[in-house]
Amino acid sequence: MALLLAAVGGYGIVTQVVILRELMAISAGSEISAGIGLGVWIAGEAVGALLAGRVPDTRIGNLLLWLAAVSTIAAPVGVLAVILGPSLLGALPGEGTDIPRVFAITLVSGFIPALTHGALFVSGLAALGASSGNRGNAGPGYVWEGLGTALAAALTWLLLLPRVNSLALVALFGIPVLLLAGIESALRSPVRRRVRRLLASAGVVVLLLVLGWCSTDLTKYAWKRSWRGQNVTAVENSSYGKVVRLERESQKLLVYDGSTVLSEPESDPAFAEQLAVVPMLVHPRPEHALIVGPGFRLIKVLANSPLESVTLVQIDPVLHREAVSTIVPPATEVLHRPKVTIICDDPRGFLISSVRRFDCIIIWGEAPANLAANRLFTREFFALCRTGLVGEGILAVSGPGLPGQINPESQMTLDIRAAALGAVFRHVRLMMLDFPLLLASVGTLDVQVDTLELRLRGWNWRPTVLRHDYLTDLLAVPRQRLLSRVLLSPRKHPAVGASTDQRPSEVFLGLLRESRLHSPWFADIYRSAASLNPVLLLVAATVLLIVVTLGSIGRRHRFADPVSIFSSGFAGAAISTVVLFAYQVRFGSAFAEVGLLLAAFMVGTALGGWASSAAAGGRANRAAFFTSAEILLVLASGILAVIAREGPGFLFLAVQLGAGAAVGTQFPIAAARLSAAPLGSRAGRVAALDLAGGFLGATICAVFVLPVWGTAAALLLVLYLKLTSLVGQCLAVAGTGDAHAHSV
Repeated sequence: MALLLAAVGGYGIVTQVVILRELMAISAGSEISAGIGLGVWIAGEAVGALLAGRVPDTRIGNLLLWLAAVSTIAAPVGVLAVILGPSLLGALPGEGTDIPRVFAITLVSGFIPALTHGALFVSGLAALGASSGNRGNAGPGYVWEGLGTALAAALTWLLLLPRVNSLALVALFGIPVLLLAGIESALRSPVRRRVRRLLASAGVVVLLLVLGWCSTDLTKYAWKRSWRGQNVTAVENSSYGKVVRLERESQKLLVYDGSTVLSEPESDPAFAEQLAVVPMLVHPRPEHALIVGPGFRLIKVLANSPLESVTLVQIDPVLHREAVSTIVPPATEVLHRPKVTIICDDPRGFLISSVRRFDCIIIWGEAPANLAANRLFTREFFALCRTGLVGEGILAVSGPGLPGQINPESQMTLDIRAAALGAVFRHVRLMMLDFPLLLASVGTLDVQVDTLELRLRGWNWRPTVLRHDYLTDLLAVPRQRLLSRVLLSPRKHPAVGASTDQRPSEVFLGLLRESRLHSPWFADIYRSAASLNPVLLLVAATVLLIVVTLGSIGRRHRFADPVSIFSSGFAGAAISTVVLFAYQVRFGSAFAEVGLLLAAFMVGTALGGWASSAAAGGRANRAAFFTSAEILLVLASGILAVIAREGPGFLFLAVQLGAGAAVGTQFPIAAARLSAAPLGSRAGRVAALDLAGGFLGATICAVFVLPVWGTAAALLLVLYLKLTSLVGQCLAVAGTGDAHAHSV
């Protein structure tokens, strides 16, 4: 039975992380989709734990096999459902996915695997307690599940992930769960039913093997259905995202996390030429240019210009490899010219470590859809760009919107981006081309039409689209006045501050734009949440503290324990969500590390469960361990506030380990205090309470707190909740001495 719990732990972490990664891949790499996925997964586990806790121990054997069969089939189906979800909900290929759609896709794809996993865990705990004769202690089961989680995480992210696709991965880890559940179910059933149950288990194993064998073709088919009319030639997972290569007749597309980054032949050459050429014309003598992000289209333009060197820095080597495969000859020749250098590195790290300086830096992208992109549009990154410019060099950034079609969120994006640039550069100029273009420099920016035309004529090169008459029309006075009127007009939007590493305002505004297009009702809710009066939040916090204080004095542990378990679940999930967000900002992507980060939390729960089970036998020890776990969560949130800004990556794992240990410490103690109920029922009730808090913690922080108010606000929320529950525990201990067993 212990091996089954270990297999369930490994299967759970692999399935959860695979679905989270696929959600990020269909939503432009948005970490908010991962936060929503985490919340829905936790909610599903809570429901499963609660339902399984109501099943009598005599029926556990039969339940295990059915749960394992449903879970192991639902997970591969869920992976395919994520890929197919946008098209089934009516989204066009390459169209952004708003939050309501992400919720719908996540519910369809992840809720059943999560529910059955939660039920398997609680059923396994009950079976383990019955087989070992230790019906009062849930700690050993927690330890076995944690060990399985750690082993699966190490095996997957060190060996399997680069070699096995998502569908095959969940099928592979489902096989041991199904086999062990079949054996356990057979042993607990009458002799006449054993063969039948073993055959049923073997049949589902064969189905999983078939799914794993056909996983590549099934994955390509799912992406082909999402991009109707396209032939899928490659699907690649990298450490930073998912790359899909598509072909149709003579057209080739390269899709990165659901968004098109390259097309051959070029679908919109005017955009690339304007973004590449206009900044060069504003600079009096450009010689060296740097492109930040996947701007392969700009390379094709500037490689033919009079510039002495063109450097592109983007983080993903797999994306570069697929881009080279997508670009058709003779265009690939430009990538190998002596003046062209392509570097696969974090742009931030490159600017910090490189001694090279540039006359012009161009940031690719109009509006960031995720934190990995947003970190290239913050005040901190603009400051790095200034150090990378020579003298009066120019930084160029495109903005969202089209002439005459700039909505309030796009207006606000341009405002806060101009403000962030103005905090770093002396001069900032906004121009209206076929899109808004922001230029920034410590020197004067000369954007007079005559000057730019004269410089264009002086070049021994002519762009394909951006000729003299086209340039004159772009910079015409009426067009520029139109932009000025739009930006100066009254607009209704929440008070959002400038985008920084710790407060991703542009991501929030991007979510508002997507919601306005697809779910206007949600955009109204979102906008209202951003406009909440801080006084109301303070009043709510005060009321919560009063309720917890009075409840803990009156009902002691019967009130204080549920509050602590619920708030610890909230804090643990919120800390995990902040860790994913902060890691993405610090290091450019959490796509590869999301499994290790979540596995560290689960390993922590195993260590905490083992420690409290082994050392917290007496009432005084139980109180000390339970209260120490409260303090540990407070410390974890404080440490995370520091390392979110600076510090090595392994500290994020340490924070996850500590937060998980705190949650794991409280679980067996709270379950043991419910001594009047069977172990399965106790574990189900405590797990459901913990996971319900986790659902709210992940969802509220991912969807509202982090995008709107930033990292500091999320951690302050965690800190306040845990200090409040700590007050409740201290009052309960003082009143009862952790006295008698009771019901939650």
